Amino acid sequence: MADSTSDGVGPSSGLAPEGAGWGSFSFEEARQQARASSSAMLRHVLRPRDLVLLINSHVGALSRCFSRRPADCAVGLPHFTRTEKDVVVLEMGSAAACLLLLAERCNVDLGLSVDLKVKLNAKKYPAVLVRGSALKYDAYKTTTGFAKGSRQDMTEGDGGDDHLSGCNGRAWRPFSLQDLRVQLQNFCTERNWQKFHTPRNICLALMGEAGELSELFQFKDEDTCCQGLPSWSRDDRDKLSQEMADVFIYVTRLADLCGVDLCAVLQDDPLSRSHSMHRAPSTNYREELCANNRRWGLATCVLVGLTVLLTTTNKRLR
Repeated sequence: MADSTSDGVGPSSGLAPEGAGWGSFSFEEARQQARASSSAMLRHVLRPRDLVLLINSHVGALSRCFSRRPADCAVGLPHFTRTEKDVVVLEMGSAAACLLLLAERCNVDLGLSVDLKVKLNAKKYPAVLVRGSALKYDAYKTTTGFAKGSRQDMTEGDGGDDHLSGCNGRAWRPFSLQDLRVQLQNFCTERNWQKFHTPRNICLALMGEAGELSELFQFKDEDTCCQGLPSWSRDDRDKLSQEMADVFIYVTRLADLCGVDLCAVLQDDPLSRSHSMHRAPSTNYREELCANNRRWGLATCVLVGLTVLLTTTNKRLR
């Protein structure tokens, strides 16, 4: 089993000591940091659908990281090598940064949306009913009133739509990633869900939510998915804000379980680093693919040769 310090020099960037806080980095500061990314790729990736595809690519890369470690994905990833942890950190930060940019382009206050979604989830999953259970909220509909397919929009006070006015000339509502991290820890503890909240389980949940986010954009014309989504209805934009919140919630929870300081990662421009990393290996990947094809071709030739030899020998024996 590989030791967590077996690769590279020095500690993995973005990893936080156990019990350490994430500081006071707010969603607004995180948005500004993501916007200031120097990645050449992002100068061309401006449309919401582009960002949704990017989010899925980073979530997919995370799933590959966890699929290779079925037995030792314990909280904190104690048996991951430093290089493996660096990949997890980078993909996690890139997914979060893309979500922040998507929210900005869709006029959604992501910080407020996340806060409202946690409160909505608390109503759907009352601690007294769901303690120690992994059943979906539909199982408690007689008590909560939340059934599958029922209206579940997020409102706050009389206005109700503040989370859908994220870029109309004002900063996002003050809410820090550390606040969200603590909220999610308490949410899990109150419901006795610690046994369900493992890195692999949360990664699978993240993949599911990314799929639901993608579903809102599928089969739509590019023109209807332009910046601000002006042709989308209020209900559709509320659904979008909820799905973005769900994805960000799971990214944050996964970061916490993996011992990753998401604030530090977002301040380190993960998108630029991810773009550089993914662009460079393409040649190596093609070379590896060609090498594999050559190996398979050689194996096929050997197999065909043996078949011919055995057939000829069999005829002679007759």
